Amino acid sequence: MTRYIVAFDNTDDLIIEDPTLELDLRAEWAVFNDSAGLALAIPIDRIRSIQRLVDQAPVEEGGG
Repeated sequence: MTRYIVAFDNTDDLIIEDPTLELDLRAEWAVFNDSAGLALAIPIDRIRSIQRLVDQAPVEEGGG
């Protein structure tokens, strides 16, 4: 699952989660798209940081 954490100044962080979520940084906007199209657009001047987290399949340890 792809997850983005958007940190804003003077407010709580926003967590956006979707298996097909993609981020497109434009001149004045951070645009999030999913398989259906535009999901969310945030003005860049409101954002302090964006962090992308991707869940990975657990690694199985061999035992023999």
